[in-house]
Amino acid sequence: MPFLDEASCGAGAAAVNIIVTYPLNKVIFRQQIQALRFGKAFRQVWREGPWKLYRGVLPPLVQKSTSVSLMFGLYSKYSEILEERGPRVMQNRAVLTASAAFLAGSTEALLTPFERIQTLLQHP
Repeated sequence: MPFLDEASCGAGAAAVNIIVTYPLNKVIFRQQIQALRFGKAFRQVWREGPWKLYRGVLPPLVQKSTSVSLMFGLYSKYSEILEERGPRVMQNRAVLTASAAFLAGSTEALLTPFERIQTLLQHP
């Protein structure tokens, strides 16, 4: 599959993940910040209604979609490069898959410091 197709699939998968899990993460975050039990935090979020349920979803949606999109696309590209130009050991599918995944993960990990800098800038 070409890079853009894989990247699009990654972005879609991440978007579904964030949209489905965001309400639960909101309840968990409320528990942590206000030191509430799950039931009380859940009721607070429930009472706020559906209009506020997804308030604040855009930043994690963009961040996760970009990150996973990059990971899927790079995995596809690294697989293609290793299959065409890699050593003979890359003819083994398991080695090819593991190597491409390692390279994609390593490349994505290079961006982790930027997330840390963002966190430091947001917290006084």
